[in-house]
Amino acid sequence: MLKLLLLFEEVTHTLDGDSNGDSTVNISDAVALQKFLLGTGNLTNWKNGDLCQDGKIDVFDMVEIRKLII
Repeated sequence: MLKLLLLFEEVTHTLDGDSNGDSTVNISDAVALQKFLLGTGNLTNWKNGDLCQDGKIDVFDMVEIRKLII
């Protein structure tokens, strides 16, 4: 009997700016990022919120997400 082994790897999609994890970049992502910067909220995927790709979330990422939305 021939056995077939299928391996499934979880694929995670990244969308720059999608900090709340809803697969779109809109004003709610900017609000989530702003709340995170103020210390009152959490990000679903911080790597998507790191638009400057410098390994940290700061005001420069906030500027970039606003540019994306406009």
